Amino acid sequence: MKRRVSATVITFLGAGVIAFLLCFASAGFAEKAEEVPSQGKVTLTAESLRYDPESQRIVAEGNVIIRRGAGRITAERGEGRSDGSLFILTGNVAAAFPEEELELACTYLTYRARDAWLLASGDVSISSGGDRLRAEMIKYRLGDSVAYEARGDVSILWEGRNFEADSAWREGDDFRARNVRRFEDPKERVSLVAPTVVGRVEEGVLAEVTAEGGILVEVAGRDGKPVRIRGAKGIYSIVKGSVVVTGNASAVQAGRTVSAQSLVMNLVTRRIEALGKPQLTFPVGE
Repeated sequence: MKRRVSATVITFLGAGVIAFLLCFASAGFAEKAEEVPSQGKVTLTAESLRYDPESQRIVAEGNVIIRRGAGRITAERGEGRSDGSLFILTGNVAAAFPEEELELACTYLTYRARDAWLLASGDVSISSGGDRLRAEMIKYRLGDSVAYEARGDVSILWEGRNFEADSAWREGDDFRARNVRRFEDPKERVSLVAPTVVGRVEEGVLAEVTAEGGILVEVAGRDGKPVRIRGAKGIYSIVKGSVVVTGNASAVQAGRTVSAQSLVMNLVTRRIEALGKPQLTFPVGE
């Protein structure tokens, strides 16, 4: 996800909501404004609002809307504290920030201001530009660098590449996914399946993918037919344009099998180089 998106979320949910809640606690709820609020003004509207000064608890129900500038969060119900330390939105939660190309949808959304975390659950979808992250639960940290943890039927569209996994985690330039059912790069016609995938990010761009734990890599050959490569470990280098599989590696295409300690495929030429005890097996015509 883009970092400019996270900075906007911090401003909106952190400073914006805190400022509104403090104002609400001291001055009461203002009538709904028809105009779109400026960047320095936050409004919260709902069909009903309740505030308990003793517990500092605020409850909003029915068509709950939080707006700041062009940014907008909607839900069926909202609950929080007047110090802004915690705010919870439930029921068809949706957030849109047109200027930042950010959209979020989920069933439950919790914001914890003290450690700057968003916790979304229930068919969560977060998108920014052409990138998308979907899962049953996403814990997302607001800040200057990307940080999230996603669990349950995770689907990621990242720079045109697709990940499908049980879970995924990212902290800045470090990315990991477990039980990867499929990673696919449609442009280079490369896909893989692996228990563990680790991504290397350079200057915000995915540069390399390492798969471990007994892997299957499928690459389109020069004739377009799939080449299936198996081994203990595989490295797909996007910047180098190569796939390297090591550990009892074998590649199969159209009945022909080449095996070696390591296999290297050049994605430009689509040729395989076998290194370390290479062996070729092929059918003999009648």
